[in-house]
Amino acid sequence: MQMEINTYISKGQAAFNVLLLIDSSDDWEPTTLFLRRSGYQIKINSTEAVLITEKISKELSIKVPCGHSIQFVLTCADGSSHPLSTYNVRMRDTLVLTMGTFQNKALEDKRKGRA
Repeated sequence: MQMEINTYISKGQAAFNVLLLIDSSDDWEPTTLFLRRSGYQIKINSTEAVLITEKISKELSIKVPCGHSIQFVLTCADGSSHPLSTYNVRMRDTLVLTMGTFQNKALEDKRKGRA
């Protein structure tokens, strides 16, 4: 898994096929989460409509709810929360760790730029 994460980090981007919970119902929409060094984007697969495009910031948060082995909740800088689900635990862990690494690197780059 670490080699996969290192590959994403060295490329500066990653894409994950995930499911997004729509309108707090049980309607999970197939989407793609694109990660880049500076930001991320969530796009609906069926229509290619972009739901979220955001720069990575310290306000970005990823939480893994207890008892839901393939789900996580992405909280954006504006405070909006988006429940997402992967197709297996390994993918969820890889995604969460990759996004966290991108976030750490982006925040470190900002600090270096201000110093």
